[in-house]
Amino acid sequence: MTQLMGKTPQNMNWLPIIGLTVTLLVYAIGAIAAVIYPIYTLNPDFATKLLDAASKNSPIHTLILGVFIAPIVEEIIFRGFLLNRIGTKWNIRTAIILSSLIFALGHSIFFIGAFVIGIVFCLLYIKTKTLLVPMSAHVLYNSIVWLGSLVSQETGGFSSEYWLQFLYQGLVAILISSPIIFIIIIRWWPLNSTTLPYDSNR
Repeated sequence: MTQLMGKTPQNMNWLPIIGLTVTLLVYAIGAIAAVIYPIYTLNPDFATKLLDAASKNSPIHTLILGVFIAPIVEEIIFRGFLLNRIGTKWNIRTAIILSSLIFALGHSIFFIGAFVIGIVFCLLYIKTKTLLVPMSAHVLYNSIVWLGSLVSQETGGFSSEYWLQFLYQGLVAILISSPIIFIIIIRWWPLNSTTLPYDSNR
């Protein structure tokens, strides 16, 4: 487990990690809008049920499971275990894509955002050699989402004009956040010869 987790970061500047996490959230919100609006135009009831289902649990339950448990468990499984296992079997680039794809498949309508988040968290793990960094970013991300859910409204009463405005805002969010995220992905994208974090921590 020590080889999987890596060492505790020392003298690390967390501000860029915080900024990156917020940027990922902006992108994910935009991606949700881009996905949910076409669904809403075809079946409004189904669209609202999809969104309401994501927030059906009590705030305390969501806090414990979504903010504290899920980020730790998901990082160990998807970045820690799957990334290293697939990378050992094939290569590190394939591992990033496949582990992020599997991670995204469990996130329903949040698939697009989750896939991009999975890639960035993989790159954070590879770059820092410690799972504690993507774990911390994941906890922060889910914390912001949880806080937002406390003040959000039920979606059932929203008009078609609201959903159209949500789409426009989402597209703006994607346009703003995409260049930052994809520049980072390009800059951090590893060579196939890059050593896996597990091997680096031996």
